Amino acid sequence: MTLKSIKLPLTEESQLTFRECKLDRKQYAEILETIISNHVDGFVFIEFH
Repeated sequence: MTLKSIKLPLTEESQLTFRECKLDRKQYAEILETIISNHVDGFVFIEFH
């Protein structure tokens, strides 16, 4: 099974998403974006607590 990857353009609005974030989630979003962009064939992401 192959999934199609869609590249969305970065807009000024998308850059402002984390402007009001008080939990500093931007750093985690960037890490997740890197993981996803490096696995273009897809993967299962499992989080252990």
